[in-house]
Amino acid sequence: MKTTLVLPAFNEEQYIAELVEQGRNFVDEVIVVDDCSRDQTYNRAVESGALVLHHRINLGKACALKTGCEAAVLLNSDIIALMDSDGQHKPSDLPRFFQEMKLKRADIVIGSRSQEKKSPAVRFYGNKLLAHLVVFLHGVHVTDIQSGFRVFRSEIFPSLKWVSSNYHADAEMTVRIGKKKLTYSEIPIESIYLDKHKGMTPIDGIALAVNIIKWKFTL
Repeated sequence: MKTTLVLPAFNEEQYIAELVEQGRNFVDEVIVVDDCSRDQTYNRAVESGALVLHHRINLGKACALKTGCEAAVLLNSDIIALMDSDGQHKPSDLPRFFQEMKLKRADIVIGSRSQEKKSPAVRFYGNKLLAHLVVFLHGVHVTDIQSGFRVFRSEIFPSLKWVSSNYHADAEMTVRIGKKKLTYSEIPIESIYLDKHKGMTPIDGIALAVNIIKWKFTL
C-alpha cells in the first residue's frame, strides 16, 4: 500500500527541509508543491529528497493541494496525507492517522488541533462557530473543519475535490464528507503556532460562513 504526503508550500524555506526529511520516515513518497515561492523553498525541498512540483505563478494553497493530490493519484498512491508546511504539524503523528484509518475503516481521518486555545482568540472562537455551522447544515461532526492535517484514501479524491480557493478548501472538503456520505474519523493533534499572522482573517471567516451556507444548496 503506497502512502504519499503532500505539502503545499509558499515561502517556507525555514521549515520545508525538516518536514520532508521527517515525513520520509513515515510515508513512501513526499510531494512538495512550490507555489511560486520567492525564497529557497524549491531548492531546499529538492535537496531534502522530495518530489517537487513548481507553480510558475502563485495560485494559492487550494490549487497547490490539488496539484499535489493529482500527482499522488498519478503515482498510484493508495493513501494521501495532507499537511501544512509552516511547521505547525508533526510528521511523527502520521502513523496515528494510518492506524485510525485502519481501525475505523475510515475513508478520511482529520486531525483536530487539541492545543488550539494557544491560537489567536479570534481564530479559536471563529473556528468553533464555523464547526457548529457545518454540523447543523451538513451533519458532519468534526470539531476542526479547517485543519490542514488530514489523511484519506486516494480513491475518494474525486468526491473530495474542491472548487474553493485558499483556506476555504479544507472546510469544503469537510462539507463534502457529508454530501458524499464518506466515513470519517477525527484524532487530536498538537499544533504549534509559529506565525500568528498566517491563516484566515475575520473577513475570511465571514466569507467562509457564507460559503458553508451556500454549499448546502450548491454542492
